[in-house]
Amino acid sequence: MASKRDLAEAHTFNRRRLVTAFVSGSPGGREVEPSGYGRTLIGGLALAILLVAGAAIIGVLKPTVGKDWLKDTLVISKEKGSRSVATKGQIFPVLNTTSARLLLAGDSGKLKIEYAPEKEIAKQKQGPTIGIPGAPDNVPSTDLLVQTGWTSCISSDLGMTTRLDDDAGAEPVPGQAVAVRAENATTTYVISGNRRYAVPAGTVGDNILGSLGLDQLVTVRGAWLDLIPEGPGLKPFSVPGANTPKPTDVPQLNRVGMPVRVDGGDGYVLTRAGLLRLTPVAYDVYTSSPDTMDVVEIKGGDVAGIGSAPIDSTRPFPGDWPRDDITSFDGAQPCLLLTGSSADGPLRTAVLATPTNREAQASGERRVVQVQPGHGALVRATDAGSPSTNDTLFLISAGGVRFAVGAKDDTGTAKKALGYASIKNAAVPTPWTNLMRSGPLLSQQAVVASMTSQ
Repeated sequence: MASKRDLAEAHTFNRRRLVTAFVSGSPGGREVEPSGYGRTLIGGLALAILLVAGAAIIGVLKPTVGKDWLKDTLVISKEKGSRSVATKGQIFPVLNTTSARLLLAGDSGKLKIEYAPEKEIAKQKQGPTIGIPGAPDNVPSTDLLVQTGWTSCISSDLGMTTRLDDDAGAEPVPGQAVAVRAENATTTYVISGNRRYAVPAGTVGDNILGSLGLDQLVTVRGAWLDLIPEGPGLKPFSVPGANTPKPTDVPQLNRVGMPVRVDGGDGYVLTRAGLLRLTPVAYDVYTSSPDTMDVVEIKGGDVAGIGSAPIDSTRPFPGDWPRDDITSFDGAQPCLLLTGSSADGPLRTAVLATPTNREAQASGERRVVQVQPGHGALVRATDAGSPSTNDTLFLISAGGVRFAVGAKDDTGTAKKALGYASIKNAAVPTPWTNLMRSGPLLSQQAVVASMTSQ
């Protein structure tokens, strides 16, 4: 077995051999020469030159702008994003895309757009800045128009929120009613369904409201009250020949004009022709007067012996009054919901509604208009039963601003240029569009005028 001394001498010997091998060089005294890099560098340089030359050739063969880019085109600078209109051999900086669309889109509603280098734009003949100041920079597409389902809610502090959204945020409350009065006004109205009905001032009106069960009066803005059409007033009425004798099989029922209730349910009034059935609202109004408060209760079997009066020929109250019984509004706050889906047909109608989400509710004292982001509306403001050529066509922007579309003689042209040729004109009551701020007229004539006025 090797000793420690033997192992140490063996290690020293191996170390000397390694050192000798490193310092002695290759056998025969020749050193291994490294290969040169010149060939690789020359090849790479040649390839780079070919790539640059190819790019230059492609740039010549393929221009930086499209063909006919100066012909009725919206030109956008690649470097700065600035917009110009290229038409009639000139470049005109344009205030907004809507102005360019009105000028160039035509009946197709399609706007040609080109992106060009700033140096190419600068080479062209430059015209003045054109366009309609204050016009929207963009208009909503046809599938983003909210044509109905508008809501307007009023708070106890007279805050008013009008909302245009696919989710209306409110739902009708058929059979409910609310008594309202505009601030600084004296007339009280009952809102029920799609109408507001004035009630007389003083004790007479108070008696009618009490008979209807509408003891709570809500103060509202006049602009909000105008959103719902006015119906015939709720006021006391009488029947022909009132207080004249009219004998019947019921001893206590013996004079024309006496109110009657059958089996504690339906209400009637005795006329010369017999018993005339009253609607629940008409019955409440009729019996609100001190002269007609004493109701005669009879059985259903007594009606045949007394006889019935035909309502169509003898009705002493307006047929436009609410037909069904009404109860007091119990929603969070009164809202009006614009309903109706037909275009170029009946006027959309506002009905009493209650909010279904917080976004629709009004708060504070401010009057605001909220439009669903990116959306808008295209409506014809009218006070008639259906749209006419005398009505104004409005585009409502996402910012809640209304823009008249075209002058009277070019409404159709402007509508097509904005891309709305396929959209039928939805009729909306004028008071609803009056809630929006007014913007400038959107017409091709206005854009052309800006080109020649400088």
